[in-house]
Amino acid sequence: MKKENTGQGGQKPRPSHMTKEMFCRWRQGKMDGQEEAGFLGHIGACTFCADRFGDWMEEGPLFEPPKYLEEEIIEKAGRIDVQAAVRLKRGSRQAQLLAYSLKVALAVCASMFLIAVLPSVQGIGGELQKAGRAAGQTAEWEQARKEAAGQTAEWEQA
Repeated sequence: MKKENTGQGGQKPRPSHMTKEMFCRWRQGKMDGQEEAGFLGHIGACTFCADRFGDWMEEGPLFEPPKYLEEEIIEKAGRIDVQAAVRLKRGSRQAQLLAYSLKVALAVCASMFLIAVLPSVQGIGGELQKAGRAAGQTAEWEQARKEAAGQTAEWEQA
């Protein structure tokens, strides 16, 4: 990249703006690594050169595609195996959409079921807790009765 003096004594020279010639050399791959790094670094820092670079890039492709490429693409697109793969992929998308829809419907049904059943389950839960306490008391009473019966048997033997 060319360097030009700013015209003020003692200051470092600054790089000039990118030229069409420099762009063409870069596009053809004729710049060495350091020169290319400086070229691209300047484009990244200079909005004027970045705009010019963008304009020149829009003028045409970086590389010309091979002449046989279009014919090869058309030929491959017409092959039966390629068409079958496209149809399979399209069918696969429809199957994925169906599976997703079924999952969503199942989640909605499960939510509605829980909303409908949960209040009655909470009511049953309270009754079960009461029954559990009563069963615990019954078990304690049964244990106390067995102990009392055991003491009575010991007294009768004594």
